[in-house]
Amino acid sequence: MSKAGLPKVRQMNVGSYDDCPWIHWDHLCGKLFCFYCLSARQRNQLLFILNDEPTFVQSGFCDWKNAIRAFRKHSHSRCHQEAVAAWNRLRIPSVEAQLQSQIARDHESASRALNVIVDSLRYLAQSPLSFSRDRQISIR
Repeated sequence: MSKAGLPKVRQMNVGSYDDCPWIHWDHLCGKLFCFYCLSARQRNQLLFILNDEPTFVQSGFCDWKNAIRAFRKHSHSRCHQEAVAAWNRLRIPSVEAQLQSQIARDHESASRALNVIVDSLRYLAQSPLSFSRDRQISIR
């Protein structure tokens, strides 16, 4: 509470978001969390639970006097690094998805090639041109 009896309004320095893009502000509880660690925890993707940092994952961060030091410490923690790796694995498509995508591209390419062949055959069928190369017109 402020001296006037009003609740304090917390403001975040925009530079903090540039330095720590993982910052997630929860306006309901008025605390800061780590987006990567929080989402990895919710998906049970943190393998090393002992490295879990409750401040940025469960209870929320609110020690504003030591914020910069705490942000740096958290950025280098094993918990955070594991959570970022888990998030990056979610963004990379699986091998099966990559194969399906390549099959679809190959199918589209083969379909276009077949259309060119069919168009060429139609043109040759309608014109007096020959289908084979062994007939030569001799000019005398």
